[in-house]
Amino acid sequence: MKRILYLVLFVCVASSTAISQRDVPRTPTERDLPPRPGEGPRNPNDHGDWPERPRIEPVSKPVYTSLEAKLAVTNDTVKKVKEITWECTLIHPDTNTEIAKYTLVSKKKIGAHGGAILKKRVAVRLKALYGQVVSANQTNKGVPDVSQALQVNKIIEIKYTDGSVSRP
Repeated sequence: MKRILYLVLFVCVASSTAISQRDVPRTPTERDLPPRPGEGPRNPNDHGDWPERPRIEPVSKPVYTSLEAKLAVTNDTVKKVKEITWECTLIHPDTNTEIAKYTLVSKKKIGAHGGAILKKRVAVRLKALYGQVVSANQTNKGVPDVSQALQVNKIIEIKYTDGSVSRP
């Protein structure tokens, strides 16, 4: 009688364990995952039928060069200038197309009836300057050592030390 009771108890435990394992979601094991790139198959029976992951080339950052924008100004008034806002447009010397446009602010004090040269450094993309993509790895292949552009300047606003503003 005890043997039959143990047998029934064993069958019940085995069936409840099988039912509970069927309902639990199965997590993948190391053997179920596809092989990593450069590795052979993990399982000798696995032949690596998974498609290879596409290779994505890194996007290169744009390459810039530095140009110096200059503007010669003279103060024809009796007031002292404290700040000049000016616009610099760079034009390609061969094609006469606009490369870039900058609004620059120079805080330079210019006395009455005096003059000064305003200078600012600007960054220009080489692609805009040369009309082609220039990679950072490229070592002077088709890129001249000196970068040039025509410069067109326009004064937007002049601020004087007395607080007045002039917009020519």
